Amino acid sequence: MLKSMRIIMMFLIFLIFAGDAQSQSNFEGKMQVKMTGEDSNGNMNYSIKGDMIRIDFDMEESDEKMTMIIDTPKKRSLMLMPSQKMYMEYSLEDQAETKEEVDDYMGKAKMTGETKEINGYNCEKILFTDEDENTSEIWATKELGVFRNFIGGQAGQSENPEWLPKFMREGFFPILGIQRDEDGEEEFRWEVVKVEKQTVSSDLFKIPTGFKKFEVPGLDLFK
Repeated sequence: MLKSMRIIMMFLIFLIFAGDAQSQSNFEGKMQVKMTGEDSNGNMNYSIKGDMIRIDFDMEESDEKMTMIIDTPKKRSLMLMPSQKMYMEYSLEDQAETKEEVDDYMGKAKMTGETKEINGYNCEKILFTDEDENTSEIWATKELGVFRNFIGGQAGQSENPEWLPKFMREGFFPILGIQRDEDGEEEFRWEVVKVEKQTVSSDLFKIPTGFKKFEVPGLDLFK
């Protein structure tokens, strides 16, 4: 599970650590991300509007449906548990990682210049190599617009990983991510299989009526 979470986090880092991209068109709409691996299979269904992200998880390994909402204006993330009509709340400021921590986690990035078409989009390969020589790759396109700054706009570019501001300025949007082992064999992948540019209702990012807040002292799912 740890290895699959690494490549999932690579996708989320594009969302959470994205630098301010006002010169680019911001993406609004919905997309479906398919995950395939030994220990994690299923879909993440994203709804994106301005500084807000909603992720509905539909995993084969779990009967429990869960939803995450990243609420940047209020500097919080919410984990909804529909079957229990409960939610947990976390501070985005507490979850923020430093530039060094993100660089250590993902490794060094290299623009390979390699391109191919994925699901109808022209994509470029970005290769990440960690200190143990394990590799991960992201294929990203410039044809969909970019994500806005989900740190809240005042986090400061110095806290971004070294590679990310350049990718955001150029308008990269992640389409495919692959985690490989030390032998170069694929272990896990996520892939954007469906994209719909559309107006998204603000109601999707609100706590549903009747949900109660659930708190466990000392519990942090992001650590």
